[in-house]
Amino acid sequence: MNTAYDHLVAIDREQRCIRIFRIMSDGEKVLYTELDLPGPDSSGWSDEVVKMAQRLGEDLLVDSPSAREILKL
Repeated sequence: MNTAYDHLVAIDREQRCIRIFRIMSDGEKVLYTELDLPGPDSSGWSDEVVKMAQRLGEDLLVDSPSAREILKL
């Protein structure tokens, strides 16, 4: 049986990163992964931003027991 949990996605402006936390059923917040934001010279939907966005989406889907069940991943 899979344990269900939610995710919290937080952007840290100072560290220029995105952190994904698992929010467990008891409310505990556990760091799952951290992604660096593209550099300050990046603007718009550059290739770097597209790759980061794709990884963010993949990380969320792969880590979600509910999404894996629904999508049969």
